[in-house]
Amino acid sequence: MKKNILLIVIFSILIASSVKAQRRKTVFVEFLGNGLTISGNFELRLKENSNSGSGLRAGIGGRTVSGIDNNGNFVNVGIVTFPLGYNYLIGEKRSSFEFGAGITPVLITGNGIINNKYFSGKSLTLTGVLNAGYRYQPLNNGFFGKFTWTPVATNTGFYAAFFGLGLGYSFR
Repeated sequence: MKKNILLIVIFSILIASSVKAQRRKTVFVEFLGNGLTISGNFELRLKENSNSGSGLRAGIGGRTVSGIDNNGNFVNVGIVTFPLGYNYLIGEKRSSFEFGAGITPVLITGNGIINNKYFSGKSLTLTGVLNAGYRYQPLNNGFFGKFTWTPVATNTGFYAAFFGLGLGYSFR
């Protein structure tokens, strides 16, 4: 997992260095949120020389789950997520209100019981995600943080009680 996070950070820095310098860029790790588990993300503000307005994000995340379920079955599942999204920020200073929407393709591999059905092999599903919350972003370079409410819609239902915490570095 540490190697994956390191690769995500390196990849994000390479992308960030090729993007026009006047636009705000952010590299961050998000716990839960749009990545559903833990994810490394790159975000780009579309409005030049501003902390507000539209932005795009992309990331990769995931986790593994192994153990025995309630029925005594062994479960060994790997989950890889690809959070993609659009957001809009209201607030020109360090603090702002963020709201947006996105999709998160989820790749599940392994075997076990998922949603009361036996699963073996690979499965790709799409998850819809909304987000609204508080964001702290420096005026120049520095620490970035956000806390969002991120309701999730999947093929198994709508989950309103879902939140995300993002921590990282923002720069121009």
